[in-house]
Amino acid sequence: MKSDARPLWTIAIDFRLLALGFYKTLWYVAVHVPALKPQAGDRSNVQSSFKARFKTLISYQQAYQLLIATPSFHRRHSEIEKDGGQHTMTEQTSFSFRHGGFVTVMLCLAFSTRAIVGAEPTGRAAEDVGEQPTFVTVTRQDGLCVVKPGETEKVLFRSQDPRQAIEWALRHSRTAILTDGEFSVRDGVRIPRSGVTLIIAEDATLQAAVGAQLTAVSEGHGDYRPLIHNQGMDKVAVINFGTLRASIRGGTCIMFNGRSNGELGINGGLVFSTGTLAQCGDAIWLVDSKNLQIPFAGAKSYDNNLMAIEGCEDLQIDVVAGLAGSKAGENETIDLNSYSRRITIRRMIGTSPSEQVLDVNNSTDIRVDEIVGYTGDEKFRESLVDVITYGPQGRRLTQRPRIPKSENVDIRKKHVAEQRIREWQIVAEVEGLPETLPVIRATVRLIGNPQTTPVTVLQRTYQLRLGDTPAATVVE
Repeated sequence: MKSDARPLWTIAIDFRLLALGFYKTLWYVAVHVPALKPQAGDRSNVQSSFKARFKTLISYQQAYQLLIATPSFHRRHSEIEKDGGQHTMTEQTSFSFRHGGFVTVMLCLAFSTRAIVGAEPTGRAAEDVGEQPTFVTVTRQDGLCVVKPGETEKVLFRSQDPRQAIEWALRHSRTAILTDGEFSVRDGVRIPRSGVTLIIAEDATLQAAVGAQLTAVSEGHGDYRPLIHNQGMDKVAVINFGTLRASIRGGTCIMFNGRSNGELGINGGLVFSTGTLAQCGDAIWLVDSKNLQIPFAGAKSYDNNLMAIEGCEDLQIDVVAGLAGSKAGENETIDLNSYSRRITIRRMIGTSPSEQVLDVNNSTDIRVDEIVGYTGDEKFRESLVDVITYGPQGRRLTQRPRIPKSENVDIRKKHVAEQRIREWQIVAEVEGLPETLPVIRATVRLIGNPQTTPVTVLQRTYQLRLGDTPAATVVE
């Protein structure tokens, strides 16, 4: 009678392969779990050492495959999630097999491939931070993103990943300044804590990398992919003097997202942008937040609207200028889409063609001191403001309770300007960056027809106080 017992030599190989699998699993955890991974050291040495072990594993697997029939293997789910620099890994693996050693080798090979070709670039601290610096700069140096305190050349942190460097900077200083270079990210920059300021200097570009798929924010009515994402952090300031380029599909350059099960999850903050906002549907999104200030926001390169607001309360907006004209879809300067209360706007500027400069939907207690339209078409006068009531399907992101209709919408002045302007230029003169931080002064000039017959449409000077509670005042 033929025996069903396995030969001893196959069992010995199984035990050897199980030992190898256990060793490689420990190596994977040590390299990829931040709590165990060393912050300093030469990763290239680890990788070269690992390549040799990887070749050994392949040779064992090939030899074993000649001796043992291939089992069936099914991996159901593997997901690595990242949130604010903390990594968690959940693994649910089910498999059927006749010989456990081969399965272990295949699992190790999967880990090995991830470690060699799929691992994200890692960052490391070069120096102890010590006392938190007033501000840090994030810049490019020798192909890396480096974080430096103040205006010194000391390097606190370096990484191949710009997003990792920016988020590290915001965790270790109240103010981070991107300067001197292009920073291409595979996913949106997430604001890691309350009370911080992110400044994009005039010579800096923060953009989605080619082919990047920024993480979407959704409430089932569309996906919105922020390049800079403040989720639930109070008293954050985002200031853009440079260039922000989001993803072409569903991108938004700046999002303040306070959604919190129907409550207002952000209290206090500031958005100021004189720079370029490009490759975005709605350039700025403000959702379920209160007590935000927008001293100035202007752009001419967005694809749909300059600003979308939902579920917000007690916003103070000084000047917003939607200058995209025919390059945008709806071309609304502000889409006050749903369920907002007590929004005060001092001056709105819109360009034609446009569905309307201000679109008010299911919002109440809205006050606008002045709306100005610039066009060569007198019909545009009728498109400056539109007040529409939607059903429950009208909202896009907010979780706030529905407001059944728009009431107390007070537009104090609206008119079409006499000047015909075809091209626009936004000029910002910044004083005190970084010398007088946390206070800087910015003079904004909005110039029409800059190449032919220049006319200054607007000039305003702001003092921005960027401490624990960011705030802006107009300097007359």
